Amino acid sequence: MVKEFILKCLDYLKIKYQVNGHEIIDEHSREFIIKTNPKFFRPTDVDLLVGNNTKAKTKLGWKPKHTIDSLVKDMMSADVKRYD
Repeated sequence: MVKEFILKCLDYLKIKYQVNGHEIIDEHSREFIIKTNPKFFRPTDVDLLVGNNTKAKTKLGWKPKHTIDSLVKDMMSADVKRYD
């Protein structure tokens, strides 16, 4: 889920935030980190989407290289290095 990913990125960066519905606010500056516009919500969106990678694992021998946490760590550390 995108929101979970964003929150993990903020946690990695040690940014304190508050979640207010679909919006995320920086606790320090009180500015929006993420602000959503209901105009762009899908009318029939589902709360939970679940995938199953069993077929890729069994038929293709595929193995994931990352967990969500290791992916966040790799992506965020690369971005931090680039902008430091």
